[in-house]
Amino acid sequence: MKKYILLLLVIAFTSTYAQISLTEADVILGLQQDYNFITHANTSMTSANIGSTGNQVYDFSNLTFDYTFVSNGKSTSSSPYQSDFPGTQYSLYYETVSMGVPAQSWVHTSVTGGKYLLNGVGTATTISGMNTVVKIKYNPARVLYNLPLTYNSSANITVSGVTETTTSVFGNNIVNSIPLNSTEKYTVDGYGKLKTPDGKTLDCLRVRSEETQTVNGTTSTSISYAFITKTGESVTVSLADGVTSNSGVVNVSGVSYAEGRGSATSVADEMASMPVDFKLYQNYPNPFNPTTNITYALPKSGNVQLKVYDILGNEVAALVNGTKDAGFHTVSFDASNLASGIYIYSLKSEGININQKMLLMK
Repeated sequence: MKKYILLLLVIAFTSTYAQISLTEADVILGLQQDYNFITHANTSMTSANIGSTGNQVYDFSNLTFDYTFVSNGKSTSSSPYQSDFPGTQYSLYYETVSMGVPAQSWVHTSVTGGKYLLNGVGTATTISGMNTVVKIKYNPARVLYNLPLTYNSSANITVSGVTETTTSVFGNNIVNSIPLNSTEKYTVDGYGKLKTPDGKTLDCLRVRSEETQTVNGTTSTSISYAFITKTGESVTVSLADGVTSNSGVVNVSGVSYAEGRGSATSVADEMASMPVDFKLYQNYPNPFNPTTNITYALPKSGNVQLKVYDILGNEVAALVNGTKDAGFHTVSFDASNLASGIYIYSLKSEGININQKMLLMK
């Protein structure tokens, strides 16, 4: 009998995992300028195992993904939407492509008064020369989480604001605004170990979020589960419409995995030594109006062409055309005489051809 009791105690001890607490310091660290997050997503996935409440192992080690994008921490002053979202302390920039349409998004957040807040989001797209900017403005700033976030904590949140869409057609701006009104409840209903797709096993919290919103008289409810760690890794599972289950294998509309924060390699860091590869860096700032800087790296001297093209492939500017020494070079591009839209800049040297996209927003 004593042996049996001892065995139960050992099992109970070895299957109990630490309860973590997500603090303001944890959140702020992941929002710093020059930090990045690599996010993988799967929008065609139909089911996933979300585990259950309490003390669990949440195993997402076998997840596969449709696409990947990188979000970068930027200075708030570099955001073209800075004035639209007062109170912003941190800005995150990322580019995605949906159904062949590229989009550039800026997420604006702040951490203050024991709250992690979303101030707003600005996204720009261009389709067939038609430029569209969508601004999601929260008033007041939307509460994402009260901090510290711990097991069994919960909150009821009222969300209000407006979604403002501006479409530029033949030089005319068409503005449409839709009020945002929703309520959200989140509950930290589980904790334990998160097994990630890249082989990590980390302490985590499971957060169930349920949001109900009404748009143009139609009310809908969405439920998601987020599995959050202190170091930035997280898995988010969005349940399919009508699914309310809190355990086991459920129907889903999508799953994403953020690998966690890491210090982004900046041009300045690399310029401390001579380049070993041909590189064409993302222009900065981007989006821009009307000037931006383009940096490229040459591992050896040679003839260089750096040109800019519109989305139809027409050359609009020749920035460099001649012999350049090995090293890092930066050139300024002035687009004062060009219309808003996506442009391609192309570097050619020694048989190498590298292209990048940039967005002019006037």
